[in-house]
Amino acid sequence: MVLDSQRWRCVGRVDHTTRTPESRPEAVPPLLFSVEGLTAVRGLEAGRRGWLTLAQGRVDEVGDHHVGLDGDVTLAYVVPSRVDLRPLRGAYVKITLTDEPAPAGQRAQMLTISDEAGHPLLHARFGPAGQTHAIGKSRVRTTLSQRPNGPMAFGTEKLQYMVHVGDHVRVHEPVGEFVVHFAARTAYDYVAYVIAHKALWISERR
Repeated sequence: MVLDSQRWRCVGRVDHTTRTPESRPEAVPPLLFSVEGLTAVRGLEAGRRGWLTLAQGRVDEVGDHHVGLDGDVTLAYVVPSRVDLRPLRGAYVKITLTDEPAPAGQRAQMLTISDEAGHPLLHARFGPAGQTHAIGKSRVRTTLSQRPNGPMAFGTEKLQYMVHVGDHVRVHEPVGEFVVHFAARTAYDYVAYVIAHKALWISERR
């Protein structure tokens, strides 16, 4: 169901009693990432307590749960099944991974994959909402409903969306079309979501 009201759009099923097991937050694994390799640079993030890992290179291998750069750096990942990183093979990419300390539960992570020019191809987040992401010249922000198992609000300067767990919206920007997918809402009100360039999104379920 899609409802429009001026600049707001609600995407997904509103009746939570009709959700399938596949769409329940606890049934979706959280996103998880690691970056290893001799040329990967890791250090404390300036002004914060988290760790920042940077890597770049040409993608020479893409597996079900890993991407290899120039035979040296490996990005291991768990992402929703409709995110497909195979189109990155042969491309030069830049990887940024932030690991954030958590007072309880799992650590929060934020992964960004950009092309050689710095244009974003993938933002993937597991942790508290309230983040701001850059897509070209646009800035998008996520906030979480205070209602238990409620939706996530995703907003640009053009339009705001209410996205329920398991659903997605498409966002058109001058730098391309992107898919925002709300994968999970877990304990401690952590959220798992991706903002993927359409080239990395499988339109039909496998």
